[in-house]
Amino acid sequence: MIQLSHIQKFSLHDGPGIRTTIFLKGCSLSCRWCHNPETISAAPLLQMFELKCMGCALCIQACPHNAIVITTDNKPVINRTKCTVCGACAAKCPAEALVINGKNTTVDALLHAILGDKSFYSHSGGGVTISGGEPLLQAYEISLLLKKCHTNGIHTAIDTAGNVSFNFFEQVLEHTDLFLFDLKIMC
Repeated sequence: MIQLSHIQKFSLHDGPGIRTTIFLKGCSLSCRWCHNPETISAAPLLQMFELKCMGCALCIQACPHNAIVITTDNKPVINRTKCTVCGACAAKCPAEALVINGKNTTVDALLHAILGDKSFYSHSGGGVTISGGEPLLQAYEISLLLKKCHTNGIHTAIDTAGNVSFNFFEQVLEHTDLFLFDLKIMC
């Protein structure tokens, strides 16, 4: 199983051409400036998009743990110590202001999503980019996915901070066309 954060289609900045970028959960770093903080933990996370919230309070009624309250300015706030990430609130949110980020998925399910965009790759020189979090923490599963992508003629890239043992790289080298290194601050 692969711990998935989300899939971004029609990505133009994660390698050459039009790409499908697969964001994985879990990172060995915890940078304060992380642009994907929802991917740091490998565990699912309840995300709130305040600008989408309509103030309907259906989430409060749905939460079995009383983990959501409305502030005086009519904004919902999640008490993370009470929240079990059960998803009851997200299921009732008509505006999709609450979503669960993170789920386990299979190599074949991801391949199906990637193949759906194959015509974009062939016309633009694009492909698939595996990002995160730190995708190499799931190197074995990713190697299986990249091998299937190559079998289907799809260009592959991995966006990594490289903060893992070299044996993780060895698992994916054969089926990775491009490595994108996200260098972290140098001290």
